[in-house]
Amino acid sequence: MKKRRCFDKHVFSRYYSVVFNLRFWSYTIPAVAGMSTFFTVFSVTPYIMQALNEPRSQIGIFFGLAGIAFLGGSIVSGYIIKKVGIFFTIIIGSISIFLSGFTIIVIYFFKGLSLWGFFIPSTLGTFGCALTAGSGASGAMEPFGDYPGVASAMFGALEIGGSAIIGSIGVSLCSSPMSVGVSSLVCSSIGLLLLKINGRS
Repeated sequence: MKKRRCFDKHVFSRYYSVVFNLRFWSYTIPAVAGMSTFFTVFSVTPYIMQALNEPRSQIGIFFGLAGIAFLGGSIVSGYIIKKVGIFFTIIIGSISIFLSGFTIIVIYFFKGLSLWGFFIPSTLGTFGCALTAGSGASGAMEPFGDYPGVASAMFGALEIGGSAIIGSIGVSLCSSPMSVGVSSLVCSSIGLLLLKINGRS
């Protein structure tokens, strides 16, 4: 019979070192930005359907484009990482999310609500999400080779939990494309700022 292992009290100090590591945050926040964009796009879609009253089949095509963009980003992310590295891959993803949010806001402000004006820029955001999610995890866990499980658990909790909170707040405050645009702009800007501060270290 195997002996039960005692609880390791050092796990708390490990979480402490993860939480107060700038590199960890500079790679985690862009992943949160990407996932919150992903969640918010799908959360706002019922509002789009109700407001435009377009045929569901047509909305389904545009909706599917966002999913295909995420799939495409997931497929090519490995190739991009191989060519330019994790750091520049997550910058490309963050810029894609930023441009997506900016474009959604501009189109909504000047042209109003439309299928193409919301979903086409959203595909750029979901593509960026695929790049930041994978490369963000790799970059965030790299400094913690001695205890990658702790860093991975913290990253996963922040990525999913943080993006769910951001998406919920955005949709509750404004059930329109603006919630996607603003959350994408703010989160990606913070992520890019942290990447700039941290550099390639």
